[in-house]
Amino acid sequence: MNQGVSRLKSVLLTFMILSMVAPQTLYPLESDLNLQVMSFNVRYGTARDGKNSWKYRRPIVRDLFRAHQPDIIGTQEALRFQLDEIRDDLDHYGEIGVGREDGMQSGEYAAILYNTRKFKVNDSGTFWFSDNPHVPGTRTWESHHPRICTWALFSDKQTGLKFYLYNVHLDHRSHKSRKKSIEMLLERITNRKHKLPVLVTGDFNVNERNPLIRYFKGELPGEQGQMCPFPMSDTFRLIHPKASGGTFNLFMGYRYGPKIDFIFADSTSRVSSAHIIRSSFNGRFPSDHFPVIAEVVIKN
Repeated sequence: MNQGVSRLKSVLLTFMILSMVAPQTLYPLESDLNLQVMSFNVRYGTARDGKNSWKYRRPIVRDLFRAHQPDIIGTQEALRFQLDEIRDDLDHYGEIGVGREDGMQSGEYAAILYNTRKFKVNDSGTFWFSDNPHVPGTRTWESHHPRICTWALFSDKQTGLKFYLYNVHLDHRSHKSRKKSIEMLLERITNRKHKLPVLVTGDFNVNERNPLIRYFKGELPGEQGQMCPFPMSDTFRLIHPKASGGTFNLFMGYRYGPKIDFIFADSTSRVSSAHIIRSSFNGRFPSDHFPVIAEVVIKN
């Protein structure tokens, strides 16, 4: 009897020690990561938009973010002072990005805002869509403005899961620039350091039926007959294959305009929901683009 009791005590003591030393090994965390991701062209704040000027839209944008509580926001067009004011209006959002004109604070950003309570930034950067992608302010390929991609490698503080997010704003005039930019983006994604899940947010300045978007989705070959090396899925179309998808609204709430704003996910992730946010506040819209939001599940 004493020998049996002694053996039982030994087993219990061993279990307690192992539980204290290596709880994560004994009980591996297998939770997936649910992300609320938004893409939003904010409309640059010095535009002469009259009643739709930034000073009138700022509280609307604040209320929009508070209502939807996105975990990560890929913004386009915002200037330095707008980003400062947005972050003043919100709690616990960090920022990644630089101004496109000088790589510091001048010009429009493609800034990524993220919930600092949930995420850690493991790596990040910005590159220019040009023949000199690491030289700030450069523009080639007939671009009307310098065009950039800001990206980040995030890790979730609770699950430890990691993923990349790339945020872009492509040229509004040059087809050559958009084509070369998408090719560069795909090259960067394909050659990323860690083969982890990828999300892409952005204003592509081209309709979803355009061959460039269909190439990016793997639906059509490129102009030289090549297939997309890393096809992505439009999160909105996965959930709403037939719905009206217009996102460019000219401050008028027109839902049948071109769908040029996207959240793309790769094949390793699952999309739970996706919406185009068409809300107005006293007849005023937060931007001349509708924000797009999606719930994406990063699988463990």
